[in-house]
Amino acid sequence: MVALAALYLSVFASALSLSSGLAVLSKSSVAERGNSTLHVLLARALFDEKDHAARIQAIRETWGKDPQVRLQVLNFGVKHFEEQYHNWCTDLKNCPVRHEVVSGETAMPPDVMSSKLWNLDGHIWALRQALKDPTCEWIMLGQDMLYVHMPNLRNYIASFDHRKPLVLSNRLHGHLGTMGSPWGQILSRGAAQVLVDGWQQQGLRQKLWEGDAFLRKLGGMTDFGLGWALHKMEPPAEFVDTRNSRGEDRLYLWPPSRMEQNNWWDSWYPNMRAEKPKKVFAPEAFLFFFAGPSEIRALGAFFEHPGQLGNFLEAPEHKTSRSFYKESTWRMLDAARK
Repeated sequence: MVALAALYLSVFASALSLSSGLAVLSKSSVAERGNSTLHVLLARALFDEKDHAARIQAIRETWGKDPQVRLQVLNFGVKHFEEQYHNWCTDLKNCPVRHEVVSGETAMPPDVMSSKLWNLDGHIWALRQALKDPTCEWIMLGQDMLYVHMPNLRNYIASFDHRKPLVLSNRLHGHLGTMGSPWGQILSRGAAQVLVDGWQQQGLRQKLWEGDAFLRKLGGMTDFGLGWALHKMEPPAEFVDTRNSRGEDRLYLWPPSRMEQNNWWDSWYPNMRAEKPKKVFAPEAFLFFFAGPSEIRALGAFFEHPGQLGNFLEAPEHKTSRSFYKESTWRMLDAARK
């Protein structure tokens, strides 16, 4: 309960240095740091036009209900989603778009919807709204296929200064430099503030529009386009190496259901990474992408269970959830609860 009571924590202990010059500290060294919040801005995953509503509901019922999470689902409309989806799934006949209404979504303003940089303009607008909350210290940008293990995320970001311009994600090779993963990247308040201020005041938007045409593709993508802007703003953001001291990822492209089949990533992924990924599960893991609603709920049931692994596997109320993975996978995941 202590871990769930404070999202960002003061840390006073010796630390292991990261490339960012900041420290990652032991779980036992964290203490409460007030009522700070994590704002989460999720867009509809362009890889899967189905189950949007079910995924959002599963997120809301699991990690999204954490008292310090401020979850927003960004609605860019069917037309813009179709533009993105059919760029990925080009067989239009076999790739219909199904519109699913989700209550409580955040509709984009008319000027964003009509903008040719609608995707980036919309995310900048949403960042600006999040920054109006004085308790907001970190902002996660991602898509609606995420499971986030909040205790591990809390422990990790506790060691960073949210006032500095930082991006926490898996570092990828961008079009013009390093970028964060569009499926899940976390901006510090400092990074978000500089980006929002510089979008118009530093002329970042105009420079992006007049520059490389690739950066304005699909309304400005939240990987290549946003990564460019985070590099070009003043001061520029620092893209932190988020791996642990053993070079193991804290954020994973595939969820555990694929890991247990030894399917950890697509073939293109290792070459896209700035640091080569390992087929190893880190006890410090806090984010899994490409999770469907049933897997999100299974992970939520497990990580919220207060007892030991054996209690979870034997509890009648978890019969459906525990059948989702092999016992060996549950044992692997159990390392992240300790």
